[in-house]
Amino acid sequence: MGKRCQVCDGPIVDGRCKYCGMPYRCDAELYHLNEDRSEHYRHASAKVRKAMRESEIPLPDRSRTVSGTTKTQNVNARKTKNQTVKAQNIKTQDVRKQTAKKQTAAAQTARTYAGKSPAPAKKKKRKSKKAVIFWVILAGVVALIEYAPEYAERIGYEIENFVSDELGIDITGIFSEKKEDYGLPLSQEELAEYESFYIDTDAGTCVAGENEIIPGEYIIESGWEAVALEITEPSGKTETVKFDKAKQQERVELHTGYELTAVSLDEQYNYVALYQIQQYDE
Repeated sequence: MGKRCQVCDGPIVDGRCKYCGMPYRCDAELYHLNEDRSEHYRHASAKVRKAMRESEIPLPDRSRTVSGTTKTQNVNARKTKNQTVKAQNIKTQDVRKQTAKKQTAAAQTARTYAGKSPAPAKKKKRKSKKAVIFWVILAGVVALIEYAPEYAERIGYEIENFVSDELGIDITGIFSEKKEDYGLPLSQEELAEYESFYIDTDAGTCVAGENEIIPGEYIIESGWEAVALEITEPSGKTETVKFDKAKQQERVELHTGYELTAVSLDEQYNYVALYQIQQYDE
């Protein structure tokens, strides 16, 4: 008979109560006797630090790290459904137009036989609702970029996603700059050779030169999709390194005083991992 939870008497599965979530795990590698978590974290190895961070992630959220396949399949299914609905709507509109034309022609023929000249039909211009929304948003973006240039890249990224999801048009790189991948991604075995740091979406702002982040060249890897790392220079210029899939990698340079903030783009908990591949003496 398996162990039962001491709190709610529920079954213990994978070191945690299935009903109330009470942990029952051996955390000897994460904690030492008479030593609190912060003290242990300062002298722990990179592998143990990573394990300490992952231990804070709830079990339901950990399942998201396995792969982004399920979400991708849902997105593809939703897009296919939207395309099918659009095709049906277009077919229905064509049938209605043909019917209207036939009715108009019949009415004109009847007027001609009655000795009356038919009045010229007025053409109505119909604009796509989505196209109108797109141009309105574009005008607003141009205005925002002019008065708030530090948010230009973030706003451009949101516009690219909107056009791609709603209109099915790939305009990546029009509003935000495309970056070279420098031979990325690296394998997890290759990344394990470098010192690593983690910034999650609940951590707030970290500063290079402080918070254990040493100035240098880094490979940044996303935890899951829909996350971005905002890098603000001491001059106030902000760069947004965006990720739209799990384990995506980018290469950046961090100097003393650079402020780093992990931002969730879908309002879900997320994080980014920083691997130092070169240290700068500043």
